[in-house]
Amino acid sequence: MILKNCVGLITGASQGLGKAFAEALLKKEAKVVICDINHAQGADTKAELDQRYGPGRTTFMACDVTSLPQMKDVFCETVQMFGRLDVLCNNAGINNERSWEKTISVNLVALIQASYLALDHMRCDRGGHGGSIVNVASMSGRN
Repeated sequence: MILKNCVGLITGASQGLGKAFAEALLKKEAKVVICDINHAQGADTKAELDQRYGPGRTTFMACDVTSLPQMKDVFCETVQMFGRLDVLCNNAGINNERSWEKTISVNLVALIQASYLALDHMRCDRGGHGGSIVNVASMSGRN
């Protein structure tokens, strides 16, 4: 897949599978938005990826994926910064049996909302260039 100069937004990208997806895109010369609720880990991941792949290819945006206003801001900032959005990887996920409502909000509702936001920015009839949406569901990435 040719990804040179494409822009990918990855939720839950500060560690685990999300970080690995970011690296995979960077190796293909894409630009990457690291989106995560964890400010400290997100900043560390951005610094590490900048050192490995060069500055200006990544940005970190702190965001709670369950907050629609925050997610709207992330998508708008991504397009303002990089001029486009080509790939959304819905990777953020939790497993909290004590708070099943939060788990559903993160793992399902946020995924659907982010997909619709991505479509708004990717649609050719709205100035986008098309793109891909990848949805991840896994327990293997948890600590």
